[in-house]
Amino acid sequence: MGQNSTEVAYGFGQFGSAITDGAGAIYPPKGYAIVAITALSDSTLHATSGLTSEVAYDSTGALQRSYIDTDVASHGTGNVEDADTHNDNGSDDAYHITLASAALNIKIGMIVEHATMCPRSLTDPYKVVAVSGSDITLNKLVAANYATGSTAQKAQFYDEHSQGYGGLEMDTADSLPKGITIYGRWTGVKLSGAGAGRLICYFGI
Repeated sequence: MGQNSTEVAYGFGQFGSAITDGAGAIYPPKGYAIVAITALSDSTLHATSGLTSEVAYDSTGALQRSYIDTDVASHGTGNVEDADTHNDNGSDDAYHITLASAALNIKIGMIVEHATMCPRSLTDPYKVVAVSGSDITLNKLVAANYATGSTAQKAQFYDEHSQGYGGLEMDTADSLPKGITIYGRWTGVKLSGAGAGRLICYFGI
């Protein structure tokens, strides 16, 4: 039977694999990534370089981690996070929010989420339609007004199809139990030491 796509054939280890139970790191061949990891025994990853996620840059030029990582939280915050967001107690019309300082990395089209003023919506999100210094104009009315500084809730600004929210950095308490396979794109994998487990790493594009 003919094959119309190489995505599956090239995505799950057809470019090689490697096994480790030692203290050294495993790296994929140049131009590839580790796309899956299977634990043959209960395994503990190194605290600082156990999983190194492939990196990408978002529209603001910021470095983002798309997959679980032992050094950096992936999908922890939006592409841009602002800690002091308010609506000037209604002195602006309610299509505006005002940030504490100029919003240099916030761009038109970004999705805005704030726990109270701009609650998360999958079907009708708040979006940036204009940016002027610290003043952000949205596509619809905000849910509440606040006096300056009256809330410390953080606003998150997202590119489409980029960042999630709430992810944590993986740590040594997050062991990989025997039999589990995890999927992603990593540029390096390392156990916490010799005898700390046994892993097979699969390489793909």
